[in-house]
Amino acid sequence: MDESGLALTPRSLGEQVAETLRAAILSGRLSPGQAVREATLAQEVGVARNTVREALRILAGERLVTYQLHHGVVVSTLTEDDVIDLYGVREFLEPAALLDDAHQTPESVQGVLEAVRRLEEATSQSELTTVVERDLDVHRAIVALRGSPRINDFFTDVCAEVRRCVMLVMYAHAEHQSSHNVDGHRVIAEALVAGNRERAAGLARAHIIETRDQVLQLIRANRPLDAPPASTTPSPPAAPSRQRTLPRRSQRSSTPTT
Repeated sequence: MDESGLALTPRSLGEQVAETLRAAILSGRLSPGQAVREATLAQEVGVARNTVREALRILAGERLVTYQLHHGVVVSTLTEDDVIDLYGVREFLEPAALLDDAHQTPESVQGVLEAVRRLEEATSQSELTTVVERDLDVHRAIVALRGSPRINDFFTDVCAEVRRCVMLVMYAHAEHQSSHNVDGHRVIAEALVAGNRERAAGLARAHIIETRDQVLQLIRANRPLDAPPASTTPSPPAAPSRQRTLPRRSQRSSTPTT
């Protein structure tokens, strides 16, 4: 307990169950439109139904699950309109943050560089889920250039849905090394550090539009969002998630940026 008399509490069991379900949704082990039964899940995970209900409320707030009349809770399905809206938000926020020199600080600019470094490190280790998180960290750092805690919180919620799109693109190009992805982020950071904010903003905008179009192309090709590769065998949501890896290649590939 600190000197204010308020004790710090660990994450609730509901948050831990939400994390397990989130991993199952993002990996495709729980498919879009699939029902999530409270009683079944409570039994599989070994928790009370109230705990499952808390977890589902968390995921509903992230738009990862949806409550449907007469059907209960189902895994949400991202549509073309959803993707256009999500990437429209990114196109509005990220270039503006890169142009906003009035709120940028040496520390926040360094934060973008550090996020790119962590992305490069994660890519060399070839762990897909880590690469996706480090990718999103770069974009969080860019938005953080505005210095607004409220915008940061809003963008964190946006990232919960964007993560599904990034996972889809990564899965679709899992046979490639993602050095192109790292390079795409690095040139934005380098332009920012050099003081060429207009170039940084333009690169970010092109980067966002490219990824949006990649996701839309996959949807229009009738590949379900969040579907795992054909070699991935679905497993119960309570089982530990297995990380998908990106094979190393010595040559630069054309894997899209995210």
